[in-house]
Amino acid sequence: MEDFVTKTFSSLSVRNYRLFMSGQAISQCGTWMQTIAISWLVLEITHSGTILGLAIAAQFIPILLFGMWGGVIADKFNKRKIVLATQSSLAALAFIFGVIVLSHNMHLWIIFVLATLIGLVQVIDIPTRQSFVIEMVGPDKVKNAVTLNSTMVNAARVIGPLSRTLFFGHFCEC
Repeated sequence: MEDFVTKTFSSLSVRNYRLFMSGQAISQCGTWMQTIAISWLVLEITHSGTILGLAIAAQFIPILLFGMWGGVIADKFNKRKIVLATQSSLAALAFIFGVIVLSHNMHLWIIFVLATLIGLVQVIDIPTRQSFVIEMVGPDKVKNAVTLNSTMVNAARVIGPLSRTLFFGHFCEC
């Protein structure tokens, strides 16, 4: 049993990867929480599934259109610095979104602009984070790190929206 646990979490023996994973777990939960919040807000404002689909598309079309260039950037520049810049940018966009919502100055065009900006930052962030994992753990632990990373991202897809609903859904009228 001990050997199974050691093999299952072998990449977590790398200190930098442990730090990265814990930060990414929080970030990914926040990202999915924000995605649900944007969707919820669009529905509250418009009551239109079509507009909701357009708002979600505004966030994800940049990834579809420009994703390959994000990989080029990840390959050409310092991954650590790129991840710090993109994660800081995503945090700033989340902060701006929160301030605008709390100040009741939210308009549909602002949601579209913020969603598009989030998508454009993610164009660079996603491939950089994925390739940065390989650099952190080395070739001998890369399979394990990719598996743990995929598990964490999928868990965040459940935990983020759930926590948004549980903790914020009943306490604020957004």
